[in-house]
Amino acid sequence: MKTLKTIIFAILIPATAYCQQSQKVWQYLDEHCMATEDSMKAAYFRTVENTVKTIIVRDYYISGELEMVAECSSIIPRVVMDGKVTNYHKNGKISEEGFYKINSRTGPFKAYYENGSLKSEVSYDNTKQTYLGYWRENGESLLDHGNGHIFELIKDSFYHKEIVDSVMVNYYAVKEGTTDTVYLFLDKEPEYRGGYEFLMRDIQANMYYPRDARRNGIEGTVYVTFVIDKEGKVADAEVLKGIDPECDQIARRAVTKLKPWIPGMVRNKPVFVRFNLPVKFRLK
Repeated sequence: MKTLKTIIFAILIPATAYCQQSQKVWQYLDEHCMATEDSMKAAYFRTVENTVKTIIVRDYYISGELEMVAECSSIIPRVVMDGKVTNYHKNGKISEEGFYKINSRTGPFKAYYENGSLKSEVSYDNTKQTYLGYWRENGESLLDHGNGHIFELIKDSFYHKEIVDSVMVNYYAVKEGTTDTVYLFLDKEPEYRGGYEFLMRDIQANMYYPRDARRNGIEGTVYVTFVIDKEGKVADAEVLKGIDPECDQIARRAVTKLKPWIPGMVRNKPVFVRFNLPVKFRLK
């Protein structure tokens, strides 16, 4: 027990120290940047500063280093980024910077490696993305007159982008140790047979409200992530963000029991697609 208390103290010191100097923690965020009330599960914490012209939202790594500074027009019921947004690596160097308009990127965005060298520059105009440049950490260009292939290892997956005439035409990920390719950029999104109404109907048919959760007043939304394979079948379902162990398990199981989807398509061929689905538990 003594060891546990020591660990907790060490984790909470940075956030507490910052709050004593400036603002209080407004919100804790988990590793997926979703709000959590459990500070022990938090990967980040957030502060809010109201100025005459805008609202400044600052996110910090739980260890205390600055992760993001964003100009926002509102924070309730959701954070709406309107203005300059800058993200930081843990070493304090900028990881990305650009401008948002009502939570949509607009104009040029620059990304940087941890050593400070320029990684990429992409211009956003509504839904159009134009790749102005992409470089290795040593400064070598990965695009030749707006054309090229970009490979990145992020956590346990290899990500591949294909750029043609400065526009991304292909984007997929391959998890280490497997040969499964999960597409993130599609010509046609997967579709549940019968549409959204049938999807919600089948989810409800496959689940129930746990007695203990109902008795304890537990409600909320469980986010389940899964892969829709080339045949439209659901695979690799996992809870992305949960509310209660029993509710989480019921939501995951309900998703795995879904009927086959119409698969996503790339160049007229069915492909593996990653999909996130919210499953709601509401007390009546």
